[in-house]
Amino acid sequence: MKKFFIILVIIYAATLSFAQRGEIGVWLGGGYYAGDLNPNKPLLMTRPSFGVVYRHNFTTRIAIRAGGYYGTLIGDDSKAQFITERGLYFKSTIIDGSLLIEFNFLDYFIGSKRNYYSTYIFSGISGFYFNPKAEDGTALRNVGTEGQNKPEISGRSPYGMFSAALPFGIGFKYSVNDKLGLSLEWGMRKTITDYLDDISTTYFFEGDNTTQNYYADPTGRVLFPERVDVDTQVQRGDSQSNDWYAFLGVIVTYKISFYNQKKCRDQDFKPHYYNVID
Repeated sequence: MKKFFIILVIIYAATLSFAQRGEIGVWLGGGYYAGDLNPNKPLLMTRPSFGVVYRHNFTTRIAIRAGGYYGTLIGDDSKAQFITERGLYFKSTIIDGSLLIEFNFLDYFIGSKRNYYSTYIFSGISGFYFNPKAEDGTALRNVGTEGQNKPEISGRSPYGMFSAALPFGIGFKYSVNDKLGLSLEWGMRKTITDYLDDISTTYFFEGDNTTQNYYADPTGRVLFPERVDVDTQVQRGDSQSNDWYAFLGVIVTYKISFYNQKKCRDQDFKPHYYNVID
């Protein structure tokens, strides 16, 4: 019984220590896409995004962060002015879950009077859901614009709507007061899919299937009346380069505390650094 009580005390103390270094918060900002429909214009067609985050600070320099983000990505040939005559467009909901490691260039923690700001970098891993749609809301994966629904003809299978990405980026942290922290952040996601925008390889046309043919080539620049039941092998996208997306915005976090802390705020992490009480 005594050992059990000691174990409970240790677990409770560890929980309080963990909570003192934890932060919960919200993300508000924008998301944008980079790929076949926008290869070289950062921030083009940025749309609102939001999310929730949890950060655990191991030291004043190292933290891990878990987050969930929701937004919209859009790509449009007419806006990017890259291959305007192609006339392709997509819009997709993006739901991202990430686990990141953050490194602060300066000592930092919320509530400090000395270490109240720092730039930082981060990297980690992300998993995400996407579902590209045409301008009229048609789900392009179901259409099979590049013959994915005809694997016996084209040798292509439908792409999955869940994929992974390598996130990395940079930010700036600022302690607003004893409990609130503010971060400004920009982060890219390098994905392992080339179908975030439903575009990757070559055109595919299927006889009198006007729906499939239209969404594959909405401007009609490739499809002509005499071209039926053929894979034209005309290039539609760049299959050698996967797609990217990015988030840019603000994170507001609240330091978790399950008990009143009366000691000097600047002794939270490294009490041996300071001898003067605030």
